[in-house]
Amino acid sequence: MDPFTHIKLVNRQKSWEELHQTITFSRRLQYDASRVPSSFKFRSRLVGKSDSNSQSSSPNSSISSDSSSQAVTTSHAVYQHRLYYLNFTERGHSTIYYTDLPYTDENDEILENLSEHSAHGLPLLSDLAFITDSKLSKEEELLQERKRIRGQGILNYCLDSKSGKIIFHLGSDLYECQDSMNEGSIPSVRKVNNESETSSYVDPKICPYNSDLVAFIRQNDLWVTSLSTGEEKRLTYVNNENQDLKRNPLSAGVPSFVMQEEFDRYTGYYWQPCPSVTDADGDQGLYRILYEETDESMVELVGINNGSNVDYYRYPRVGKPNAVARLKITEFQYVNGEFLSPIVEYELLQCLDDLFPNVEYLVRFGWLPDSSAVYAQIVDRMQLKSQLVVVPLSCFIPILIPKSASRMPSTDSHSVYVLLQEESTVWINVHNLIHFLPAGHWSEAPVGDAMESWQFIWGSEKDGYRHLYLVEGSGYTLLAETKHAQSESEDSSDSDDAGDHKISFSPKLHDDDNCKVFLVKTNVRQLTSGNWEVSKDKMWVDEKRQLIYFTGTKDNDLEKHLYVTSYGHNQFPIQRLTPPSFSHNIFISDDFSWFVSIFSSMKTLPGVGIFHIPHTISMLNDPISNCKLMQILLNPKDILEPSLIPEVFSFVGSHGEKIYGVYHKPMGFVDGIKYPTILYVYGGPGVQIITSGNTVQRLVRLQNFIQAGYVVVCMDSRGSCGRGIKFEKHIKNAMGTIEIEDQVEGLQYLANKLNFIDLSRVAIYGWSYGGYLALMALAQQPDMFKIAIAGAPVTDWELYDTGYTERYMSLPEFNFLGYANGSVINFRNRFPDQPNRLLLVHGLNDENVHFTHTSTLINSLVGASKPYTLLVYPNERHGLRKMDSREHFETSLLNFLQSHL
Repeated sequence: MDPFTHIKLVNRQKSWEELHQTITFSRRLQYDASRVPSSFKFRSRLVGKSDSNSQSSSPNSSISSDSSSQAVTTSHAVYQHRLYYLNFTERGHSTIYYTDLPYTDENDEILENLSEHSAHGLPLLSDLAFITDSKLSKEEELLQERKRIRGQGILNYCLDSKSGKIIFHLGSDLYECQDSMNEGSIPSVRKVNNESETSSYVDPKICPYNSDLVAFIRQNDLWVTSLSTGEEKRLTYVNNENQDLKRNPLSAGVPSFVMQEEFDRYTGYYWQPCPSVTDADGDQGLYRILYEETDESMVELVGINNGSNVDYYRYPRVGKPNAVARLKITEFQYVNGEFLSPIVEYELLQCLDDLFPNVEYLVRFGWLPDSSAVYAQIVDRMQLKSQLVVVPLSCFIPILIPKSASRMPSTDSHSVYVLLQEESTVWINVHNLIHFLPAGHWSEAPVGDAMESWQFIWGSEKDGYRHLYLVEGSGYTLLAETKHAQSESEDSSDSDDAGDHKISFSPKLHDDDNCKVFLVKTNVRQLTSGNWEVSKDKMWVDEKRQLIYFTGTKDNDLEKHLYVTSYGHNQFPIQRLTPPSFSHNIFISDDFSWFVSIFSSMKTLPGVGIFHIPHTISMLNDPISNCKLMQILLNPKDILEPSLIPEVFSFVGSHGEKIYGVYHKPMGFVDGIKYPTILYVYGGPGVQIITSGNTVQRLVRLQNFIQAGYVVVCMDSRGSCGRGIKFEKHIKNAMGTIEIEDQVEGLQYLANKLNFIDLSRVAIYGWSYGGYLALMALAQQPDMFKIAIAGAPVTDWELYDTGYTERYMSLPEFNFLGYANGSVINFRNRFPDQPNRLLLVHGLNDENVHFTHTSTLINSLVGASKPYTLLVYPNERHGLRKMDSREHFETSLLNFLQSHL
């Protein structure tokens, strides 16, 4: 095709129907890319003995069931392994599937001679008819919104690996099934709740040492149910069952909005992991659950009007009061299928915010492995200082019963231990990299060398990149030298000095206190190092072999791999376990013999592989050769359209930092033609969009543009994550002021390098923080950007929440200039006067970035006599979830671009 004919075809105005057909075609790619198995869980069981000299090709011929009278006495145990996961039915609903893995012996050696092949995944549940588009409760809907989970059907489930019990909920119903793992046996599904119960079961969890008990949240209170009897027991009474938020500011076991949205903690309670050692000779059938009681009475109540009704939410704006979280324990007895009275509620002798006056956020908490104590990570309001604290059970006292009736361990001295204190001049990035190793009990005050027996593994950015450290106790000291009564003047002087770490975190002790706070002296050994990062989400610690498995970017800034190293004294170099040229999302079995990788590259859609880890010397010497891919659960499909495969580029900006990006040529690309270009942007902290893996959302959005004849460019500017704290800190106190500079430099770099980018026709498009940057780009660089499409944008940081904004921007009274320069509203007079250059998009139900942001901007634009176009979706939240909304928006977007770019 000659260039002139191609130009005519590219510039031809398509009808609305033609554009909608383009969107429908792109949905096929989304269908393929989104139907990826997820939520993998492993289960193993001993099934018999195997003759070590057997030459049989089939393991079944050499296995004798433990229950069989024909059992043969042989030398090796044989283990059966099953993998459970969520996958999709033909109707597109998510349900539980399983696949059987090869048998292994007690040394984790494979007993089946399997080559690489497609695993035979089967639906676990016999009756799939009940898996429908069940309507979620408001609580569950908001939880899925925080987790960014979409779909219909079974969206999560809980497996007890010992008993094989599985629980899940659909709509307002809770279901149970039990898998025997016998070949051909299909477990039946039973609804746990009775028909008269219409309240939902939110965040259900099976008790780790009694699979008959399931805890859950109902209307902001903590409950427990017996699967065998169906009896339900309410454990907390903070909610008066009135749905009016004004009258119900308390919740039990439910994290606040900020904790879920900005600190990635979606649960607020944890079962005691094992019966406490202190109960060995005491009460039988004693169970405890650690939970946070959240008080939001001081948090602003915000009404969101979608045109037909008003929903109310607790939402702390910048500088306003946050929710207050208190650690508590509920204790109950369950004996012979009966719940015994009374239920006992325990609170701390002194709350953490009393002991540590400047603490603002309870970002992580849980039990120590032996159940003798709990831990908590606390962070100050500016998120510059963090402490890891251990609280023995003896520090919890009963609320409504005499102390003498308490079943908690008793001691004359109540001691709280500060294990770790960290301080940053940038901000604290909260993570999930914490693992306590087996240690002594914490029920008594420290005596002699008792504090030197514990260890834990911790992630820290103290050297500029997130790495792993082994922390060991080496003594202790009283954090406050004397117990004293502080006067009001002393309190105020302490709180004013925000820069003094010791003052801001010193415990607040009074003459009548019984709590002592000890600072534990530590020896710290760095386990990983280098100019790369360990991923923040998870690590897996094999205590038996003293190995740590983690994901990170050691080999390539754009590829996430699984690695292993040792925390023992015989530490060996870090070893990569996953194949190169892909990014991997990892799930590991509890016995560390198997892992699943969801892998993808820029050339393929996601695939799923099952790998076996042989625990041999050769594996540690050459893990990539010995750690073998055993089965393919989902073949990674090639991206058939070459234009969807991006070209990676990088450049060093005027600031000296290396910036990564990708660009896509339009479909039907012809050399010698300059094409209109779309800059797809996010640009905010905590996100990295340029990786070797493909994401469904990015592919679908970009395919629409590519098919319509646009060049598409994406970049990670300064402030994005994955490159170390130095790369992130450029935006500290300066959001919205430096990101566009990087994006413009990248466009100019590409235009000089390539001959097909038309810099006179550039549109910038983004959502959320990307929508914010799209607005700033049009206001700051109207000569560079012809059009801006801003979806659900922040327009004034003083309207956004505390946890996110204050982390990066401090408080307005400390950073007045930063807030002024970062406000889109203050740029209203710099928006262009020409119509059809600004498209605003927002859902009226958005409880994250409220529609107030867009309406405030519109009022400012009207006052400045600036043109704009607005798309409103009354029933959508922060993202467009409904298919008809997404298709309408994407068609409108293409129509706007073809008409005005």
